[in-house]
Amino acid sequence: MTDFAKTLGKLLDPAAKKRGFAQHELLTRWASIVPEYRQWAQPIKLSRGVLTIAVTSSSAAHNMGMMSASLIQKINQFFGYNAVSRLKFVNKALNISAKTRTLKTIVPDEGANVRAAARCANVKDGSLKEALTRLGALVEMEQMNEFKKKVS
Repeated sequence: MTDFAKTLGKLLDPAAKKRGFAQHELLTRWASIVPEYRQWAQPIKLSRGVLTIAVTSSSAAHNMGMMSASLIQKINQFFGYNAVSRLKFVNKALNISAKTRTLKTIVPDEGANVRAAARCANVKDGSLKEALTRLGALVEMEQMNEFKKKVS
């Protein structure tokens, strides 16, 4: 998975830099940074601390504008430094796929939880062990769902 992320980064970085993004992750992980706005907004440019965001309507721009302080805080938290000082909104038709709009909830079954716990048995840190167990069970269920789709 790490190799895929590195390859994706190498492909996206030149295009992202043309648009003013020092890191492509803001583009690729926008929906996880601000999930409440993923249906209406997409970042399009970051220049001199001003993040330009395309929005689907003026009401979306107004809504996001009222929350701009918390949005800037979330985005800067993602970067790990104050990369954004101001938001600018542009009304634009967005091509946001239905896949992006809906979140699929995956609930691991008991077997996946048991197998994941067994794989993490040697982890000493309790909270890390718990997080890895949950992640392992979710990954197993996602892989099983993908396999079922291919078979059917």
